[in-house]
Amino acid sequence: MKPQAVPATGRPLARTAAFTALSNIALPLTSLISGPILAHALGPDQRGQMAAAVAPAFVLMFIANMGLPEATTFAIAKLRQDPRVVFLRAISVSIPLGIVAATIFWFVAPHFFSAEMQKVVPLARTIIFLLPLLMMVIILRFAVNGMRNYRAVNTERVLTPMLRLLAFVVLAVTSLLTVRTAALWQMVATIVGGCFLFIALWRFRPDPAEIQPTAPHLTRTLTVYGAKGWGAGLGNLVNWRLDQLVLVALVSPLQLGYYVVAVHFSEIPSTAINAVRNVLFAEAAHRNSPE
Repeated sequence: MKPQAVPATGRPLARTAAFTALSNIALPLTSLISGPILAHALGPDQRGQMAAAVAPAFVLMFIANMGLPEATTFAIAKLRQDPRVVFLRAISVSIPLGIVAATIFWFVAPHFFSAEMQKVVPLARTIIFLLPLLMMVIILRFAVNGMRNYRAVNTERVLTPMLRLLAFVVLAVTSLLTVRTAALWQMVATIVGGCFLFIALWRFRPDPAEIQPTAPHLTRTLTVYGAKGWGAGLGNLVNWRLDQLVLVALVSPLQLGYYVVAVHFSEIPSTAINAVRNVLFAEAAHRNSPE
């Protein structure tokens, strides 16, 4: 009998991938909706300052994780390890890396930002304190993805941008929308989404027959696997957010503000494709089937 292409959710793989792609479009779509709100309240110059303040944290949370998110999916889906054990092992490496990366950025920030961007340095330093938490959120996403709980993953990918958009609307209505409040609430929305994933992870009760005993040297396995795939992750990052990080050191806040608004239009197809890639990665790792 041929293996059936049906994931743990009971839905055909193609339908699961389609739902995942649609849910991930919520991020760029809400960015397009929030764009006029931010443009009206902040203007292009301050919109650029906001982008400059959050870009380092969003880029570093992928770079400093050293491929651990993908390794987390692999260990759960392929090695059949307990998701909670894998998560704890992964963050035992991720948190120290996040602290080191945040510390380095704290000292180099004044030298990294252009002369016109120096006013952003204090806010960027404040946000970078959240880097270890943001890195944990990424690992949570890949852990729940490795569990093949795509419903929870997709819910978080809609919940986070909707919370962010709601925060922007409330701040704008109450005349509290500033560069600082907008940037900080963007981080808060991401962390709240991570809390939802953490609940999904901790409530998960795997079938004992599906879970293998904790592999010896699991932490080392995660680290080695992540390091091997780290280069590919960086290649994807170049096409995602590294451009904004580079522009922080090269252009004025006004120019960056115009660029950020324009680039959101190009993120819709790439965001959907990356979501489908994550589903296929988890399914391919889980199944022992060439098909």
